[in-house]
Amino acid sequence: MKYLSIIFILAFGPGLFAQAPDWSVNPNEFEYSMSFSGVVSVDTVESANANSKIAAWVNGELRGTADPVYVAATGRYYYLLLVYANTVGETIKFTFYNAETDKVINILKEETFVSDKNLGSFSDPYIFRNWENYQFNAFSFEGLDVEVEIDPDAKQITALLPQNTDPAGLVAVFRFDDAIFVKVNDVEQESGVTPNDFSTPVEYVVNTSTKTYTWTINVTVEKSGEGEEEETITGIKDGDSSHQLVVYPNPVHNTLNIDSNSKILEYEIRNSCGILSFQGKSPESIDVSDLPPGMYFIKIKTDSKDTVIMKWLKI
Repeated sequence: MKYLSIIFILAFGPGLFAQAPDWSVNPNEFEYSMSFSGVVSVDTVESANANSKIAAWVNGELRGTADPVYVAATGRYYYLLLVYANTVGETIKFTFYNAETDKVINILKEETFVSDKNLGSFSDPYIFRNWENYQFNAFSFEGLDVEVEIDPDAKQITALLPQNTDPAGLVAVFRFDDAIFVKVNDVEQESGVTPNDFSTPVEYVVNTSTKTYTWTINVTVEKSGEGEEEETITGIKDGDSSHQLVVYPNPVHNTLNIDSNSKILEYEIRNSCGILSFQGKSPESIDVSDLPPGMYFIKIKTDSKDTVIMKWLKI
């Protein structure tokens, strides 16, 4: 019997197949079950192959397997995986047979077996992936219409809040797939629940299964002071048709151009934290190629005694 068990593990253990595996489990041998409703992402690309398979393992023993189910309403292939056990608290590992490459690959994330627990749904599926997510999938603030830019390279999020918004005590609504915990000043964060003071940059420390990432959240409140007018993101000035001022292109790679029917006296460019990047006089074009990607504001003073603030995006 022990000899047969060893043969079973060697033949059906993770990562050993070079062709479609014949995975099968007898549910009658187990007392408990746990379910997953998920999709598979291989090297950041979601699998759409009807012949692939997912498998769950505990200590090298096969505990569950599923073929994909296509749902026309969403246009996605879902894996409705049941995992079986006789003991709660066991560590579940996953492998995926990729029919496109005819190979079995390891799924990065592991789970702890909890009886009768379900992870994922058609609207918010569990993600079986062979790569580690290192960025926020979504970030906003409860009850606010916010412009947010997520920069995964700089690990920075910039948010522009509506006028008269108090940044103190804001509640962030976020998602970071694969995060074990997210903390601010050693306080664990719960999306849509935990408030923080965003008057100054806030650091979010995110721990995944293998690494710890630090993200900086920079918040700016849109302002309109005396002599200032708010601009649309296109940079075209609303209101007084006798004075036209346009900043383009938006977004911009290298050169920011300014067209105005009034003489420009001076300008200054600040980042989303309000830090001055540079300033000058009477520009027709500005070289912004050295600026890092992100949201910026340009403040322009003209000889018509107007002060205009425009927001633009560097990419």
